[in-house]
Amino acid sequence: MTDLLNTTQTALLDWTSKAINAGWLAPDALERVKSVNSATPSQLFAGPDRPLVVGFFGGTGVGKSSLMNRLAGEAIARASAERPTSTDITAYVHTSVRVDRLPADFPMEKLRTAMHHNDHYASVLWLDMPDFDSVETSHRTLVEQWLPYIDVLVYVVSPERYRDDEGWRLLQKYGQRHAWLFVINHWDRGDPIQREDFQALLQSAGLENPLLFCTDCNPDKPAVNDDFQQFDETVRALADQQLIGELEKRGVFQRLGEIKKTATGLQQSLGDTALLDRWQSLWQSHWARHRDEITQALQWQIPNLADQYADPHAPFWLRWLPGIGQKVLSHQQTENTASTSTNIAHQALLDEATLQRIDDAVADFVHEARGENVHTDALAATLARRRAELPARLQQMSNEALQASLRQPGETWQRALYSILGWLATLLPLAVLGWAGYKLINGFAQSTGNGLQYLGINFALHTAMLTGLAWLVPTILRKKVKPSRVEAARRGFTQGLEDALAETDQHILSGIAKVGETRHSLLSELEHLQSSASSHPNQPESSKAVKRLLVG
Repeated sequence: MTDLLNTTQTALLDWTSKAINAGWLAPDALERVKSVNSATPSQLFAGPDRPLVVGFFGGTGVGKSSLMNRLAGEAIARASAERPTSTDITAYVHTSVRVDRLPADFPMEKLRTAMHHNDHYASVLWLDMPDFDSVETSHRTLVEQWLPYIDVLVYVVSPERYRDDEGWRLLQKYGQRHAWLFVINHWDRGDPIQREDFQALLQSAGLENPLLFCTDCNPDKPAVNDDFQQFDETVRALADQQLIGELEKRGVFQRLGEIKKTATGLQQSLGDTALLDRWQSLWQSHWARHRDEITQALQWQIPNLADQYADPHAPFWLRWLPGIGQKVLSHQQTENTASTSTNIAHQALLDEATLQRIDDAVADFVHEARGENVHTDALAATLARRRAELPARLQQMSNEALQASLRQPGETWQRALYSILGWLATLLPLAVLGWAGYKLINGFAQSTGNGLQYLGINFALHTAMLTGLAWLVPTILRKKVKPSRVEAARRGFTQGLEDALAETDQHILSGIAKVGETRHSLLSELEHLQSSASSHPNQPESSKAVKRLLVG
């Protein structure tokens, strides 16, 4: 069982470190796990059979040392005038018992060992603890260091100090981890009413029928009508290996329960199952507000930016010349677009101020998410990486939308008609000229007279007029249906802005989902850890002899 306790705590420590590194827990969470002391009395001894470890504790002047001296039949613990407060621990142990497995961090200079040959106490290791109510904080620290290694705590009071607050705080803090015996020492100064009052006080603390003994351990006069003999017999009865094993097992289960409780608290620190849904909802409502503000702030800039993409100035003859003239003009427009669009899109539409507003919106969301009472370093770290990726990505998307719109201005039918009319502006005049040439040659060949009649002024005028109309009509129509580069640029800027804002939304939502995957993985590991710890048998029912010693 002790191995189960150590294994469970080690696994929880490893899990907590992983959760801290992932940003889901604060660094102090590790101390919460370490604060659960997994030590048990059996760890002090190498063999399977061990003595019962009994510790005396109480306030200054209640007579712990004199009680221990009476048990030993000799002055093994310093008392009275020799020391007003205990400054170390005295261990009264049989010569057959070896305490050779104390933790390395124990202050060995604070341990005094008194060896004895009294077989009466061969199965009991007595510990005289320092006065926990001393002004010396090191005394209390020493007591708390030793408490996990004690089976039975003997709470010693005096008639004047049985309501001592320090003792009650210790009882409330560690009450369920140990078995308890209670002694009112210096009973020669006591009154039965005090015993009844103390008995009622213990019952209110959770002890249904506490074992309370009244003793008088003044070495200068013999005790009369006290309960020392009953106390002695009770302790020796508890020094049975079966009862020791029962106390050991109960202590393991108590500490295992504390570890499970700590694990449950850590699990709650990761938030409930709806945490990610709330974060996503919070982001969407938060982003909707910022997105509208950014859109409104940039809308007025788009027309001015689009005007920079108007057709470049060209000579009259180049703008109206069919065929090659139009190709030259189109090539010039393409070069202007390639050389200027990137700078305009980057510097004007998604400038540093706009990108900063997007970044601030993400930072504000992380700040609002902290209101969930959940450690949000995981969310902050993940979104920080995504915030760093956004500027270049948004600029790229904005420029791609602009370039795509400029490459295909207008509607599909408009571009098709514009292309057809361009061809017609070239082909129709050529067709007219071809027809006129054919008529001229054919008429001359078939003529028996003078062929000069076909070169008359009327024929030439009609041919020129028809040729001009064949070019002018499609050219004018082509100009009317020509897709506007300004409109295309405006549409490109608008689409680029929409794409950039939508990308920001999806980028952050995917970041939240990524954080959720880490959280789900951590919870799965913790649930497996808890399941492994809970797969062992439950704590057995305590025997009657032990029940009277337990709190709660």
